[in-house]
Amino acid sequence: MHLVRPVNHMSIRGVRADTNKPMSWQTSSRGRRLGTPKTNRKAQRALSGVVPVGAGRCRYLTRPSPGRVHDQIFIDGIHLSGGWVLLIARDREHVLEWRWAANESAQAYTALLERLAPADVVTTDGAAGALAAIAHLWPSTRVQRCLVHVHRDIIRDLTMHPRTEPARALLALSRRLTSITSVDQASAWLTMLHDFGHTFREWMSQRTFAAQDPAWASKKPVKPGGTRMNARAAYRRLARLARQGVLFTYLTNPDGTPADPPACATTNHVESINAVVRELLHAHRGASAYHKPSSPR
Repeated sequence: MHLVRPVNHMSIRGVRADTNKPMSWQTSSRGRRLGTPKTNRKAQRALSGVVPVGAGRCRYLTRPSPGRVHDQIFIDGIHLSGGWVLLIARDREHVLEWRWAANESAQAYTALLERLAPADVVTTDGAAGALAAIAHLWPSTRVQRCLVHVHRDIIRDLTMHPRTEPARALLALSRRLTSITSVDQASAWLTMLHDFGHTFREWMSQRTFAAQDPAWASKKPVKPGGTRMNARAAYRRLARLARQGVLFTYLTNPDGTPADPPACATTNHVESINAVVRELLHAHRGASAYHKPSSPR
């Protein structure tokens, strides 16, 4: 089998979905040696315009069937060096559509989704451009926020080891999100979130500034909102998503009845593609113009 030979640099030219302007992407010249034959076969397929959908069994890009309605579609964007963003839409089995873009704007996501029929549920990480495109193109489609991304946002606010009891309780509540599998469990979780807000409302409204806690301020810069600003932000994020009804969409059918089995609550189906793309770029530093990627027409 002919293997892709690495070069020091490569320039992949394409068209940004949100500007229709050509752009060049210069990859880093650093990287490992040429990988194993199995990795090289993945590289050849991907660089030939075929998107692999997993590190094991690989399925390939399929053109969307006009009028076909999917139960659930996953959309996400992977940010790459040189200002490129690869937007991907897929169902549980296949990649349905993909686009190169300059950023995750509403225009870029509109170009990604406009050829697809409205899905029953769209799972996204919550990018503003994705939500705007869904609301514009598919106003009746339900949105499921990726619970893994929601939990990561909470960790970013609270850290993995918060020092206050309310923050630790809120982190534990966030951890429960990814293990909920029934409507009853979701109702119990929402009740616990409401109880947390009622119990610690006064605590979250208080302000502790650097002058009042110099020992903590010496370890971590204190924001103008006080040391409890992050805990308030984390709680308000969960409360806002709960009010919008986008945390547990995967548990119900369009008519409101419990789904059996539930849909997927994360964008892991797309993240598996992102992992292969990153592996490809890390292992291979170049490709000929014949292998340059382009969006399906």
